[in-house]
Formats: sequence, C-alpha cells, structure tokens
Amino acid sequence: MNKQELSQKLNDTVGKMVSSVENLDNDHFFRRLGDKWSIGENMVHLAKSTKAFNNALGLPKPMIANFGKVERPNRSYDEVVAHY
Repeated sequence: MNKQELSQKLNDTVGKMVSSVENLDNDHFFRRLGDKWSIGENMVHLAKSTKAFNNALGLPKPMIANFGKVERPNRSYDEVVAHY
C-alpha cells in the first residue's frame, strides 16, 4: 500500500466512524464510562492523530525514517489491549 492509498483508507475509516456516531444524542456522545474516554473525546483524539499522520506522510522519507522507532520487540494486538 502506498502513501496515498494509506491516507485515503485512514480518511475513509474515520469518515465511517463519524457517520456511525453523528446521530447520537449529546448525553450518549459525551458520557464517560468510569475513567474511559467518551465517544466525543475519542473522536477528538482520532481527528488530531489522523491529521498529524497525514501531514507526516507528506514529509520526505529521511525526515521521518527514525521517528517512532522503539527499542523493544513489537507487541501483539492482544498485548497492546492488555496494556491499556
């Protein structure tokens, strides 16, 4: 998948999520469950991170080559879920 395809897929996915929550009432949209973010807070987070990610895709590769590299083995999806 190239940068343009990745960016489009990300935007399409966020668009689908927006469509799925746009008819929720305010109480449901802003309700928090314990210490978990509300749907609205998650939407703000996704909007900010998607914008930053799409901006990063426009940078020359040498500028982002080492960004985000970790000095540990990658975690599985289940390990990430357990961490959070």
